[in-house]
Amino acid sequence: QTHATHDVFSGELCLLETAITQLADAAETATLTPEHLAGMTPETLMESNLTPRKALQLFAFEYPVNAYYKAVKEETQLPAITQQRSFLAVFRHEDVVWRMDLEEQEYQLLFALFAGETVGVALGALDESASANISEYFSRWMRNGLLAAHEYKGEPNGRITHEAA
Repeated sequence: QTHATHDVFSGELCLLETAITQLADAAETATLTPEHLAGMTPETLMESNLTPRKALQLFAFEYPVNAYYKAVKEETQLPAITQQRSFLAVFRHEDVVWRMDLEEQEYQLLFALFAGETVGVALGALDESASANISEYFSRWMRNGLLAAHEYKGEPNGRITHEAA
């Protein structure tokens, strides 16, 4: 392995460890639940913005950093340090810091949503191959508490208002 490979991998591992430490103390946010979305029309959902909880960070790594970190924590065989893109959400839910591996399309969708794109725009930018997985992604995000709670209400003029829950 080259020195440059080791430097990039070490930097990414440091980013992961720093995030885990910082998220242990980050401000807590109420999680989005199905009740927050009750009564929402598909059109309203597509025009809505979904936001991350405050104690959440997304990562796109050049190396499988989480697999290496997990092997160290579990004291199992360390994987080879070979370049292989990996995507990860690190978040705190119910006072525990979690690491969740993401598929690339799932990461791209979350990244777009968290950058302020509406659900409709973010979904429209996805590769068609990801379409079959969208309900699975949303289910995982809801189950793991990745999204911040808001009340979503349609106004008579069709605009969406967001009120923190």
